[in-house]
Amino acid sequence: MPNPPPDLETRFNHHPPLCRGVERRHEDVRGAFKVVSSIVMELVPAGREQAIALTKLEEGMMWSNAGIARALSTPRTGKRAGAPLPETNVSDTYRDRKKP
Repeated sequence: MPNPPPDLETRFNHHPPLCRGVERRHEDVRGAFKVVSSIVMELVPAGREQAIALTKLEEGMMWSNAGIARALSTPRTGKRAGAPLPETNVSDTYRDRKKP
Protein backbone atom coordinates (compact mmCIF):
# COMPACT_ATOMS: atom_id res chain seq x y z
CA MET A 1 0.00 0.00 0.00
CA PRO A 2 1.49 3.40 -0.96
CA ASN A 3 2.29 5.94 1.72
CA PRO A 4 -0.49 8.56 2.06
CA PRO A 5 0.44 12.20 1.39
CA PRO A 6 1.46 14.03 4.58
CA ASP A 7 -1.52 16.41 4.42
CA LEU A 8 -4.14 13.66 4.07
CA GLU A 9 -5.15 13.79 7.73
CA THR A 10 -5.44 17.58 7.60
CA ARG A 11 -7.67 17.36 4.54
CA PHE A 12 -10.19 15.07 6.18
CA ASN A 13 -10.18 16.22 9.80
CA HIS A 14 -12.69 18.62 11.29
CA HIS A 15 -11.27 22.09 11.91
CA PRO A 16 -13.52 23.82 14.44
CA PRO A 17 -13.14 27.60 14.74
CA LEU A 18 -10.72 28.45 17.53
CA CYS A 19 -12.19 31.88 18.22
CA ARG A 20 -14.92 34.33 17.22
CA GLY A 21 -12.57 35.95 14.68
CA VAL A 22 -12.34 32.73 12.70
CA GLU A 23 -16.12 32.28 12.83
CA ARG A 24 -16.47 35.84 11.50
CA ARG A 25 -14.19 35.04 8.55
CA HIS A 26 -16.37 32.05 7.66
CA GLU A 27 -19.49 34.22 7.94
CA ASP A 28 -17.91 36.92 5.73
CA VAL A 29 -17.03 34.36 3.06
CA ARG A 30 -20.54 32.87 3.14
CA GLY A 31 -22.11 36.32 2.98
CA ALA A 32 -19.97 37.44 0.04
CA PHE A 33 -20.80 34.29 -1.92
CA LYS A 34 -24.51 34.73 -1.12
CA VAL A 35 -24.40 38.22 -2.65
CA VAL A 36 -22.70 36.97 -5.81
CA SER A 37 -25.16 34.06 -6.00
CA SER A 38 -28.10 36.44 -5.81
CA ILE A 39 -26.60 38.50 -8.64
CA VAL A 40 -26.23 35.35 -10.77
CA MET A 41 -29.85 34.39 -10.02
CA GLU A 42 -30.98 37.89 -10.99
CA LEU A 43 -28.97 38.32 -14.19
CA VAL A 44 -28.42 34.85 -15.66
CA PRO A 45 -31.44 33.11 -17.20
CA ALA A 46 -32.47 29.88 -15.48
CA GLY A 47 -30.89 26.85 -17.08
CA ARG A 48 -27.74 24.80 -17.24
CA GLU A 49 -25.37 27.79 -17.24
CA GLN A 50 -26.98 29.33 -14.16
CA ALA A 51 -26.95 25.98 -12.35
CA ILE A 52 -23.26 25.44 -13.13
CA ALA A 53 -22.39 28.99 -12.06
CA LEU A 54 -24.17 28.48 -8.73
CA THR A 55 -22.49 25.09 -8.23
CA LYS A 56 -19.06 26.63 -8.85
CA LEU A 57 -19.82 29.46 -6.42
CA GLU A 58 -20.80 26.88 -3.81
CA GLU A 59 -17.57 25.03 -4.50
CA GLY A 60 -15.57 28.25 -4.21
CA MET A 61 -17.22 29.05 -0.89
CA MET A 62 -16.39 25.60 0.47
CA TRP A 63 -12.75 25.82 -0.63
CA SER A 64 -12.47 29.33 0.80
CA ASN A 65 -13.78 28.19 4.17
CA ALA A 66 -11.54 25.12 4.07
CA GLY A 67 -8.56 27.39 3.48
CA ILE A 68 -9.49 29.52 6.49
CA ALA A 69 -10.04 26.50 8.73
CA ARG A 70 -6.88 24.70 7.68
CA ALA A 71 -4.69 27.79 7.92
CA LEU A 72 -5.71 28.58 11.48
CA SER A 73 -5.53 25.15 13.12
CA THR A 74 -3.77 21.84 12.78
CA PRO A 75 -5.19 18.46 13.78
CA ARG A 76 -4.78 17.45 17.43
CA THR A 77 -2.63 20.41 18.47
CA GLY A 78 -4.90 23.40 17.90
CA LYS A 79 -1.79 25.40 17.00
CA ARG A 80 -1.80 27.88 14.16
CA ALA A 81 -0.40 26.63 10.89
CA GLY A 82 0.81 28.69 7.97
CA ALA A 83 0.86 32.46 7.69
CA PRO A 84 -1.64 34.50 9.69
CA LEU A 85 -4.62 35.75 7.70
CA PRO A 86 -5.04 39.50 7.22
CA GLU A 87 -7.94 41.36 8.79
CA THR A 88 -11.03 41.44 6.59
CA ASN A 89 -13.40 44.27 5.82
CA VAL A 90 -15.67 42.32 3.50
CA SER A 91 -18.62 42.29 5.86
CA ASP A 92 -19.47 45.96 5.33
CA THR A 93 -19.44 45.47 1.57
CA TYR A 94 -21.93 42.62 1.39
CA ARG A 95 -24.06 43.52 4.40
CA ASP A 96 -24.81 46.99 3.03
CA ARG A 97 -25.95 45.68 -0.35
CA LYS A 98 -29.69 45.81 -0.92
CA LYS A 99 -31.35 42.44 -1.48
CA PRO A 100 -32.56 41.99 -5.08
